[in-house]
Amino acid sequence: MLAHRATDSRLAQARSLLELGRAIPAGLLAAPIAASWRRCLDAGLDPHHPPNVGRIEQHELERHRAAHETARRLARAEMQALHRQLGRDSFVLAFADPDGVLIDSLVSEGRRGDIEAFGIVPGTVWEESLVGTNALGTASASRQRIAVRGAEHFFTHHQRLSCIAAPIFLPDRTLAGVLDATCFSEAYAPNARAIVALAAAEIEARLFRARLAGKRLLAIHGRAEFLDTAYAGLLALDAADRVVAANDQARFILAGLPEPIGATFGALFAPAELRPGAAGTLTDRAGRLFHARLDQPETARPRKIAPAQGVPAADAPVAEDPAARAALDMAARAAARGMPVLIRGATGTGKEVAARYAHRASGRSGRFVAVNCAAIPPDLIAAELFGHVEGAFTGARRGGAAGLAVEADGGTLFLDEIGDLPLPLQAALLRFLDDFSVRPGGRRDAAPGRRAAADGDQCRSRRGGGRGTVPGGPVLPAGDRRDHPAGAARAQRHPPARGAPARTGGAGHAA
Repeated sequence: MLAHRATDSRLAQARSLLELGRAIPAGLLAAPIAASWRRCLDAGLDPHHPPNVGRIEQHELERHRAAHETARRLARAEMQALHRQLGRDSFVLAFADPDGVLIDSLVSEGRRGDIEAFGIVPGTVWEESLVGTNALGTASASRQRIAVRGAEHFFTHHQRLSCIAAPIFLPDRTLAGVLDATCFSEAYAPNARAIVALAAAEIEARLFRARLAGKRLLAIHGRAEFLDTAYAGLLALDAADRVVAANDQARFILAGLPEPIGATFGALFAPAELRPGAAGTLTDRAGRLFHARLDQPETARPRKIAPAQGVPAADAPVAEDPAARAALDMAARAAARGMPVLIRGATGTGKEVAARYAHRASGRSGRFVAVNCAAIPPDLIAAELFGHVEGAFTGARRGGAAGLAVEADGGTLFLDEIGDLPLPLQAALLRFLDDFSVRPGGRRDAAPGRRAAADGDQCRSRRGGGRGTVPGGPVLPAGDRRDHPAGAARAQRHPPARGAPARTGGAGHAA
């Protein structure tokens, strides 16, 4: 508390000196804010005057959007997730292109008057040299993440705002855009900066993959479960095994080795064989061991996650909302790589539809086995899931039973309502997710060969909080979806064939 008051006192002193036109001693301001104020003064801005928030014409806005459509689309999905995480009424989310033009925003209805008053709307230009110190413009100018609170803004007009922004870069380190979160108070959740930074990192990682889809992509990390996250180091390799692009995480992970760009695989790593699409391990030239996965170019893959034609499969989910589409694609990619997936969502949002979609995308030849955990008596659910030997308990089947997990071997096991599982069984489920081996009830050792879909079994869906966390994308609640009209029209244009499962209610609009 005392440190906070001292900071406020120093800021008030710096503010007073700025408005009097006097020099500001070092130490009164955080270094990034002090540097921004100096740039604003050098640009001839006067803190007493209203900021010059320019606004381009609609046709110019559309041109800017078209030029950065991929980045905007990826940012939109993260903005929708941020809107839920940070609080719908607390923050305005915005994405600006490299020129400082705000090309997308997300705001609750109750804040529309505020964003109009401050000009936080698509088409406005938030360059620091025009609008003064502000998170969006200052992050672009400094190429660094930044938070600007209240009186740290150069113009008095903006002192009611507190903003967090993170720049997003293309593989060649040119600026792709800036993600911004603005609230109308100096106080916000202490983890807000970290949440915005992670969202920006996710966008950057997806942009890297999108821009280099024609190259082989090598993902590396010290932990296998992070290979599909924003924390993974990414290296793009050409046909000669030479690195043509690397993200910042790769440079950080390979610290102490030569600059990755232009280096050959052999200059960075010891000889190793990586099966395309499968996880393995690599040792770098400094002797450090990493988990790794080598992905072939998208164009070389014989299987696609989504149908190529415009007519959806009879039981395919209708998802044109960007966040819903991103959640589906995330689950499908994880399924194709043999990872367990957690799909969250309220009743009726279509968790099973999403799970079936991911099952098809995984390419597994085995069955899709759906289990409603809440419908099985607690004292029988372990035997139903993991099987039992003959005589394991009163009423056990003669000859025992393999269990539903083994029935899904080579396919997908969908567990609905796992929040209703007894705690001891949740612990057993976590062990199952770790190595996919099954120990039937009454047997002392794990059954040999009883691996339930070791290469692609998926545990999906639950109703609330839980003990284990596995990678996956949240299902967008039906009330948040932006694609109801388009989705309904699409479903009407392509109704299910006779005998095919109908896509009705929430499932038809599920992600």
